Parts: sequence; C-alpha cells; structure tokens
Amino acid sequence: MLGNYIEIDGEVLLVDDLTEWMDIFHASDHNVMKTNLPGIKISTVFLGIDHQYGRGPPILYETMVFGGQHDEYTERYPTRKEATSGHERIVKMVESSSPVIIFDPEADEASGPWWAS
Repeated sequence: MLGNYIEIDGEVLLVDDLTEWMDIFHASDHNVMKTNLPGIKISTVFLGIDHQYGRGPPILYETMVFGGQHDEYTERYPTRKEATSGHERIVKMVESSSPVIIFDPEADEASGPWWAS
C-alpha cells in the first residue's frame, strides 16, 4: 500500500495523517545499521515512505555505500530483516572488493538473472 510509515520498536505502522507522520518520523532515529571502513561508509536506514509506489509490498529500507569503488551503490528492501541481511552482505562485498552483485527480488530462477535477458 502506498503511504507513509513509521517504525516503532521494529514494528512498521502505516500512518494516514501526514502531519502526524511528519511529527513522529522527524522525531525518530531512522538508522538501522552503519558500518565505517577506511574511506567508506555503509548505511542502512528506514525510509518511512513506500519506494515501491504501490506496485507491490512497500519498500521501506535502503542500504547505500558512500565512497570507494562501490560509491553510491544502493539496495532497497521491504523488511528490516532483509535490510540487515543486505547490509551485512554489502559490507562483505565492499571488504572483499568483489564485483557489484545486483539484488533483484523479482528475479525468476527459471529465466535467470534480470541482466541476462
């Protein structure tokens, strides 16, 4: 569902009233995980706004890399669990300087990765 969300004690709630959402959202901490490596920061945050724009389950979390060869690499997720798992995977990717692996939640194993089509 398209909308504005808050996260309280790990529970995500849809807030219909925009003013109420703004008051709660701006007073809260959106950080889920942060990792600092030499010259690189990796941040995972709760976005509060559905970045799926109503075309499926809400996408409410984002991991982004700042600095290094993966600068501006970004992944978004529907759940906190997927966001923390994604953050840890991206940290390992950056630490190993391996090629970027694109996260595509809609990839179908039968058709192969989305970039191969």
